[in-house]
Amino acid sequence: MGKLIAWEILLVQICQCLNEWPRKHPESTSIGQKCKQCIMSLQNGDAAIPRTEILEYSIAMLLNLSDWASLILPDKRSPILEVSSALAGAAMDIEKGKPSRICREAWDLILPMFATTGNKRNLSRDSPTQAVNNFSSFFNKLREPFVVSIIMSLLAKILNIIKDDTNIEISCDYMFLWPTTISNSNAYSMRAVSETLSYLLEQNLKFYPQNIAWIKLRADLDYLNGNNEAAIKGYVNALISGTEYCTLHLQKPLIDDAVVRRMIKCSTNLGCHMQATVLCQFLDEIDYGLVFKCISEKSATFTDAIDTYYSCIWDVTILEFIINLHAKKNEHTRKLQVISYMSQLELNANNNEEIKREAANNRKMKFLRALAKQYMLQEM
Repeated sequence: MGKLIAWEILLVQICQCLNEWPRKHPESTSIGQKCKQCIMSLQNGDAAIPRTEILEYSIAMLLNLSDWASLILPDKRSPILEVSSALAGAAMDIEKGKPSRICREAWDLILPMFATTGNKRNLSRDSPTQAVNNFSSFFNKLREPFVVSIIMSLLAKILNIIKDDTNIEISCDYMFLWPTTISNSNAYSMRAVSETLSYLLEQNLKFYPQNIAWIKLRADLDYLNGNNEAAIKGYVNALISGTEYCTLHLQKPLIDDAVVRRMIKCSTNLGCHMQATVLCQFLDEIDYGLVFKCISEKSATFTDAIDTYYSCIWDVTILEFIINLHAKKNEHTRKLQVISYMSQLELNANNNEEIKREAANNRKMKFLRALAKQYMLQEM
């Protein structure tokens, strides 16, 4: 009876830790030791064993405390313990500098949960729907960013393989851990994987709202699912956070051509062609064919800010094209407006590279603030 009461007290302590996360609990070391004792009572086949709920919380807490070694057991008497042991092994390999090893164990345990046909091996030994629910319920107890990122990378890898479209692939840390192919990938539910990943992102961003990798991952997921406004909002959020609210210059790996092209695609799909035009300048090599297409679309539809973003353009070739376009349409006032922007001293073609770079950076920040105002302040 004393053990049973002690385990119930342990459950309360773990829940308190999770609710107060990421603040470190003063008794976290003691709680971790009790969690290990709880799991060992199951492993040793004691007469009195803890309830399944307490076991799951204890396993999750050890993952949260990064106590990988305590979870790598030869005899795993719980499906949850199987998966947790595999994840702990992956985390330990990365920490030991052995990231090249493919982690088949965790992959083989989690992938079948999303199967739509055939025999499935999963966490609950029940239906795939129940397995996914159990999966989400358990991983909702996790708080440690490292292990959570490993889980997210596994789900993202599954999604990429099932979707099989390099143009909308999700990118995140630790993707190298997982296999690159799935036999009969059509037999797995892309929707179930996507919803599970989305749920994990939503839950964990509550505790780490400034985790840029997760913000970008959520934006990638929205892009994959065709949610253009949510996707560009996510990318803007990541850029704002990564530049500490526009106080630092944009640079890799925060932004790269893949992110820029996705933002361009989202903008054009939303009818914001002038936004897309400005974004083309963020590419390593400006795609002028794409620029001229965006400007032409803008001139035909007038659905976005029209002239508002002209002051965010630093590429003289683009400004010259816009001037020529206004001249052809006899838009004299607008043509003069663009000429005034192009005549600014910092855009002089004879300037040294440092001045040109500073002019571009200033306009990038101005444009980023405008995007933040449009996409991030609209819900406030």
